[in-house]
Amino acid sequence: MVESVHSASVINGNGGGNRFLRTSKVIEDGDNDSEEDLEDDTEDNSEDEERGLLDVLKNASLKNIDDLADDLSAIPGMAKCIKDETNETLKLIAALKWTPDDMALKLGIAEKKATMSKDVLKNDPDYLLWRHYSKFWDARRAKA
Repeated sequence: MVESVHSASVINGNGGGNRFLRTSKVIEDGDNDSEEDLEDDTEDNSEDEERGLLDVLKNASLKNIDDLADDLSAIPGMAKCIKDETNETLKLIAALKWTPDDMALKLGIAEKKATMSKDVLKNDPDYLLWRHYSKFWDARRAKA
C-alpha cells in the first residue's frame, strides 16, 4: 500500500512526474481483487464494448458497415448467432403484447407505405423491423 510518493523518486521520469506528486490518497495494491470485483470488472468491460460497438455502427458510413457485414459473414456461425439474437429481440417485443398491427400504428407504417418508394422502404429501419416482426408473428401463430 502506498500512502504518498516522494518527489525525488519521480523527478527523473519521463515528464509524467507531476501526476504522481499530486497523489494524496491511499492507493491499494491491485493484486488483492476478489472474484466478485473481477466479475464486476468483466461485466463493465463488456458493457463498454457493446456501447463502443454501437457508437461505431451509429457513426459509420454505409460502405464501412457493408465491409463489416462482409467480414462478419466470413466468421463461421455468425449468421446463426445474429439470427438467434434477432429472434430473442423479437420474443421480447412479443412479450410486451405488441401485435404487428400495434407496431404498424406506433411506427407509422401506413404513412410510410403511402409516401415512400419501395427502394426507400427497403432501407427504412422501422419498416424493416415491422416486416421482420410480422413474419416472426405469423410463424409463431402458425405453430400454435
